[in-house]
Amino acid sequence: MKVSFYTSFFLLAMFSCTSDTEIDDPASGHDIQNALRSAQSLCDRNSMVWLSDMLIKAEEDRISKTHKGNYIGVIALIKYKSQPVVYTNFGLGSGGIAFYLFDCNGNPVSCDADDEVGKIPGLARENIIYTSLQE
Repeated sequence: MKVSFYTSFFLLAMFSCTSDTEIDDPASGHDIQNALRSAQSLCDRNSMVWLSDMLIKAEEDRISKTHKGNYIGVIALIKYKSQPVVYTNFGLGSGGIAFYLFDCNGNPVSCDADDEVGKIPGLARENIIYTSLQE
């Protein structure tokens, strides 16, 4: 009786964790091509090699921690000081920097001293184009 209870529980848990529904949210699907297209569209660029490289490293880190977790986090497209920028909270080997902003050419954007991660204008879930976080 005890064995059949555990077997039933295991089967129920196993089948309830699957879904045949397609994921429309690119961040949930870890879709690096869609993320790159979104950034290229916002920045009006045909190519963003620096971002493509970052997304590839993020996928490698998500799957096998190839880069020791330095590319685990999110990438979002936001406006900062009226300019389109790419936001990421990847560690990038910094040892503790909360986030980075890059312009469309991949150059770091300096933040005002009073800018904090939770107060960056436009940083909302709908602006996230990629995540390497497990859901």
